[in-house]
Amino acid sequence: DYMDQHGAPASVVLRNNWVEQFEIEGQSFKKFKDQHGKVRFGQVIFEGTVSCVFFWRKDYTPELQNGQKTYSFSETIREAVLIRDGLSCHFRNKRSFLNCFPAEERAQVKAYMKETHINIRKAGLDEIRRLMTRIHEKGQER
Repeated sequence: DYMDQHGAPASVVLRNNWVEQFEIEGQSFKKFKDQHGKVRFGQVIFEGTVSCVFFWRKDYTPELQNGQKTYSFSETIREAVLIRDGLSCHFRNKRSFLNCFPAEERAQVKAYMKETHINIRKAGLDEIRRLMTRIHEKGQER
């Protein structure tokens, strides 16, 4: 699952052993290993010294009603991850986003977030991409 250019959820099912990366409607997806070693496709939001990747999923819920088995899916769930030096750091909000950076960089990242009035929990792809670009540019200046 992923969000298309208009913010609508969409799904793609691929065989893992045939594809390493692909692009849909200008959105890039690559294979990544999660913290448990499981390989998953992630939507690449930004690539640099610190990369940002979104993993999309839906929870499957089987139900048994009147002897019939049915199922339902949850709303799309976003798992946001920053990757730095091969290590991944999950984030959901401002605090967890800032905790993904070394202590000496947090004040500057927090200042960028304040300047742009970005709410990490509600931010769209373009907002996160702009924030990551700004962080990357300032990191290159040091």
